[in-house]
Amino acid sequence: MRTKIASVIVALVLSMLSLPTAAFYGAEVMGTGGAATAVATGISAIFWNPAGLAFSTDNSLSVTYSYPKADYRSSIGIASQFGDLGLGFARHRWPFWGENADWNSVALGYKWRPNFALGVAGRFCESQFSGDLAIQYRQDLVRAGILVQNAFQPNKVNIQPSLALETERITMGLDVYLANNLPYTFRLQSAPYNHQVGVEYRPLGQAGFLALRGGFYQGTVTAGIGVKKQGFFLDFAVVPDWQLAQITTGVSF
Repeated sequence: MRTKIASVIVALVLSMLSLPTAAFYGAEVMGTGGAATAVATGISAIFWNPAGLAFSTDNSLSVTYSYPKADYRSSIGIASQFGDLGLGFARHRWPFWGENADWNSVALGYKWRPNFALGVAGRFCESQFSGDLAIQYRQDLVRAGILVQNAFQPNKVNIQPSLALETERITMGLDVYLANNLPYTFRLQSAPYNHQVGVEYRPLGQAGFLALRGGFYQGTVTAGIGVKKQGFFLDFAVVPDWQLAQITTGVSF
C-alpha cells in the first residue's frame, strides 16, 4: 500500500511541474460556494483558513485543474500534520496581483487549545509579500472561523468571519466577506459586503466514499461532488455562471 501511494505521489508531483498554476482554491470548497473559513482543513486550509491545518488528521497532496477560466487554471499543494502543528505549501498563479506572477504560499496552524487554533499564511512572489491571519474554533457540532487576508496591508484588508454546523452527514456553512477597506468594512456598506453559503451532504456518513455539494459564492450558484477511497480522493465542481469546471485529485496518507 505504501509503495502504491508513493508511486501516485511521484506521478502527481511530475504532473504538477507540467501544469500552469493559478489561485489555490480547490474543487471541494468551490463546490460549497467558498463557505469554508470555519471548516477548512488540510490543503484547502492554506487559502481558506490556515488555522484549520492544526485540525487536520493526516498528510495530503493534491493537484487542482480548472477549465477554462484563466484566473483558476491549476494549482498544487501539500499539507502535513505534526501533533498540534499543521504545515502547508501551495504554488499558484495570482492574476489579481500581476499578470503571470507565480506565487508560493506557506501556511502554519497551531492548536493552542483542544478546540481552538491560530493560523498564519504568507504569499511570496519575487519582492512582493502578502500575509493572512486566522483563527478556527470547534466545539461539538459548531464550527467558527475568522480569516484576515492581507493583514499587513491596511488598505487591502479582507475580513471573513464564518459559522458552520457539522454533523455526521451534513455540513452547512456561512461566510461573510468584508472586503478591501477597513473603514468601509466596519460600516458594512453594500460595496465591500458579500456572503458565501454552502452545504455538503454525505449519504454514508463521514467515513463514506461520497459527498454531494452545493452553494452560492457571492450570489453565484456552485455545485460539486466528491469521492474518496483508501486514501485517494477526487473532487469536481462547476460554476455555471462563470462557465467554469474544476477538478482536484490527490492522496491522503
